[in-house]
Amino acid sequence: MAVRHFDEWWMFGSTYTLHWAPGGQVLANNSTSTDLINNYVLEGLDGGIIKLALLIVMIVTKFNTVGRYVNVLHPIPKAHAIFVWAVGVGLSGHALMFSSVSYFDQIVVIWY
Repeated sequence: MAVRHFDEWWMFGSTYTLHWAPGGQVLANNSTSTDLINNYVLEGLDGGIIKLALLIVMIVTKFNTVGRYVNVLHPIPKAHAIFVWAVGVGLSGHALMFSSVSYFDQIVVIWY
């Protein structure tokens, strides 16, 4: 639905998404918004296409950083290899979970 209603949120985001959900899953604390799960969509709605693009650029940059450590540091000490692997797995987990969970509250601070 975010793609279908792209013209409504791409520039500055949007606070009105009630008409997006055919079943009318309204938030209890906000009767003008539907329940959004996808964090990528939520970022776009909060700040438009620029905020969404910045999130994607941040994720890609961090994947490049992890990849650079994997490709450049050979032979790498085992402790460093485990750490780089753990950072890569954590980053992959967050990037994948963004498609099914919208973060809220203090977890946002940890991500940044």
